[in-house]
Amino acid sequence: GLAVARAIEHAPQRWNRPLIWSVTALLSVPGVALAIAYLQFFQGMQLPLFGTPLDATWFLLPMAFSVRGLPFAIRACSFARQNLPVSCVEAARFSGATRLAITLRVVLPMMAFGLLVAFLICFGIAAVDLSLAMLLVPSETDAPVSYSIYLNMQTSTGRGTGSALAVLAIAFVAAAMTLFVFLRHRNRNAVASLRHTMFQENPTQ
Repeated sequence: GLAVARAIEHAPQRWNRPLIWSVTALLSVPGVALAIAYLQFFQGMQLPLFGTPLDATWFLLPMAFSVRGLPFAIRACSFARQNLPVSCVEAARFSGATRLAITLRVVLPMMAFGLLVAFLICFGIAAVDLSLAMLLVPSETDAPVSYSIYLNMQTSTGRGTGSALAVLAIAFVAAAMTLFVFLRHRNRNAVASLRHTMFQENPTQ
């Protein structure tokens, strides 16, 4: 998402809006259609070193989840890039820091909150997406929680386990979103404190 957001921002102005529309159009693709397209495209391909069919591994599942969450991740990464102070990057460049050092020690730490938001959004989408998991999961041991809940709810003896897994999944997502709110509040207080120290402003403003 960060790479695509950077590519869209640096694209010519006439291509900016069509690229955004193209990425947003991914939301209209059903999960079943995306999974079938993946299976047809990678059919017959094997891993070079292991000799295992690619569609028999877990590799396709995170790829499909990444495509499903890409539009939301791009928006979160775009906001993170827009809130990145250009003066800090310019100061690091004028001090003689290399591009890699600027990226690792300035850009990524200052964008960590936006990247965390993108991860939480994509994780929430992947946690509840069942259509992709049903078609792309290689085995029950590598299945996500949504698929395990589906399998347990198909039998009368496993409904208790399925309900427990559903509660755990909801609790895990709720804990992740609570962490997001806490970090957002902490980040806001840190920025307000910094502004108060540098400009003698009221932190509540």
